[in-house]
Amino acid sequence: MTPTLIITDEAGRQKALNDIAHLDLTGKQWEVTVKRHRKRRSPKQNRMYWNWCEEVAGHVSEYTGYDKDEIHEFFKQNFLPGRRIEIEGMEAVRFTTTKLNTKEMSEYCDRLYRWASEELGLALPLPPVMTEERYAGPPMQANGADDDWGILAGDLVVLIKTAASADRLDEITALNVRALNAMEKHAPAHYARVMEAVGSRGEYLNNPPDRLHPLQAG
Repeated sequence: MTPTLIITDEAGRQKALNDIAHLDLTGKQWEVTVKRHRKRRSPKQNRMYWNWCEEVAGHVSEYTGYDKDEIHEFFKQNFLPGRRIEIEGMEAVRFTTTKLNTKEMSEYCDRLYRWASEELGLALPLPPVMTEERYAGPPMQANGADDDWGILAGDLVVLIKTAASADRLDEITALNVRALNAMEKHAPAHYARVMEAVGSRGEYLNNPPDRLHPLQAG
């Protein structure tokens, strides 16, 4: 039996059921765990995170001397739950971002964003959730919560909520508005999930004021 099976369609579900049905129960016990699959943090999230580390380091380096790696350590220990490791009465706590999935990484970055805005008065850059190159690339797939559109939906929810919490909705680029409009057309279920999650904030993007940043508008 495959140790890890990621199910995205009916065929995958039937394979899992078939594998379970054919387990050898002769003198053996099996443990089967089913959980929601989430992809590991994306390269885009990682790039944004390290860009934020550099931004904060640049903001505080004059009076602290800290570089981006030290800011990274500060962020991990203050905004991530640690994993406790204990051996023979001795213990340590490990903090790491490498095993975060896309949702956990988004939540982590949201906490950093709020902290930087509230405590440092620093407006960390909000990148577009899509690039022009991605629009011109292969068609995006819509076949589950963790497909291309599903990941984009999660990014949009975090972006809109984060920007709204810091009163920075006007900085969401026209490219992000295009992404939302494209989602409404090609992946309406994901679009509905975004609009439900962001509530009235979503109406702002459907009817943006004149000051909406025109950068990268196509």
